[in-house]
Amino acid sequence: MTLNIDRIEQNFATISPRLDELTLTFYTDLFNAHPQLKPLFAHVDLMRQRRKLAAMLTLIVTHLRRMDVLVSVLRSLGARHIAYGATTESYAWTDSTLLRALEKVSGDDWDEELSEAWAAAIDLVSSEMMAGAEQEEPQSAPDAPAEASGEDLDVLMEIASNPSLSFQRNSLFSSYVDKKKTDHEMNLARAVQQSLIPPHLPSVAGYEFSSSYEPATLVGGDYYDWVMPDDDHLCFIFGDVSGKGVPGALIMCRLAGAARAILAVQTDPVRALTTVNRHLSDRMARGRFVTLAILSIDLHTHRFSLANAGHMPPLHRRSDGSASYVGHDLAGLPVGIDKDAAYNALEGVIEPGETFVFYTDGVSEAMGPGNAQYGMDRLRNCVAATPSTADVGEALVTDVRRFTRGRPPSDDLTILTISRVSG
Repeated sequence: MTLNIDRIEQNFATISPRLDELTLTFYTDLFNAHPQLKPLFAHVDLMRQRRKLAAMLTLIVTHLRRMDVLVSVLRSLGARHIAYGATTESYAWTDSTLLRALEKVSGDDWDEELSEAWAAAIDLVSSEMMAGAEQEEPQSAPDAPAEASGEDLDVLMEIASNPSLSFQRNSLFSSYVDKKKTDHEMNLARAVQQSLIPPHLPSVAGYEFSSSYEPATLVGGDYYDWVMPDDDHLCFIFGDVSGKGVPGALIMCRLAGAARAILAVQTDPVRALTTVNRHLSDRMARGRFVTLAILSIDLHTHRFSLANAGHMPPLHRRSDGSASYVGHDLAGLPVGIDKDAAYNALEGVIEPGETFVFYTDGVSEAMGPGNAQYGMDRLRNCVAATPSTADVGEALVTDVRRFTRGRPPSDDLTILTISRVSG
């Protein structure tokens, strides 16, 4: 079997709006074919269990390219399932049932290649879970209900499935009255979030990229990533979730999975932004939203297309050193407010010596002595005064730190620069 991640990502982007149907099909077929498994779910809220399955599928698909994170999660899950009566035989039953459920929901998209890709992914999941079961001792009695909370995996599941929950409402965290355990879960959430920030930027002839990411708290709501769906296109995503800390980080995790899956198959930033907005608007917490910009570059023609959902306008630094904010008149509503929001694009050619600078309000609103703000004018002047386009990002971070004089940041500070340095 071949683990074709591209096909899995493309298929999941298509079926993700139908995860409720997928999970219902899975459990209905599982219990019909294997009624002996029903007692294992006697004390389980099946609706919550279906949400967990949907969350786990999302987590798996969004981490297939980051196996170091995924393997750790799966082994933890496998160790936990010892207490639920999971056996090698039950793994085989659930694997085959899940594959059939995916086929039913996928419809005409299903073919032999996709079947083989999903079979390989499901086999990988089961293998790692069984490996975890062999390495770890059960954490509770064999008759413990599967709804036990306080486990590491629950944090990951909630991050993937329902970012609208806050710590105050989440029963998982309400049970954590011990500070040491709470700190442990916070560190785990931070690890998950950090895994969604790209460990490196792309290497493309004629271009240079730089980034800086500094959350104001242990976890933050700023987000950026890049996707190269084919040899000719490079897409960047840059966003800021309203608020900071854990609520912002949870929404950011949901955004990351949706954005990567969509941009893997859609290079038009307007269409991609429209799809991301519809996906997030379905279950966005009241009062929450995401400002988000998507930049797509055709690496053959060097034409760019920029769509903006309420984010601050990026700076465009030209080859003569002048800099100005661009695209602010085309910015639409932030993501998550109106699922039918319309977006437009700014298009042009990125010439040699030109740079785009994306930033969050942690930069422009950084506070210095006397509660003075760093401000948009200083930001533009710093970018314009930097001699080399390749040094713009580093120069901006240095200038912000100089301005704040060591004051702790009041908001997440994130910068991304995209420069064309040669023809």
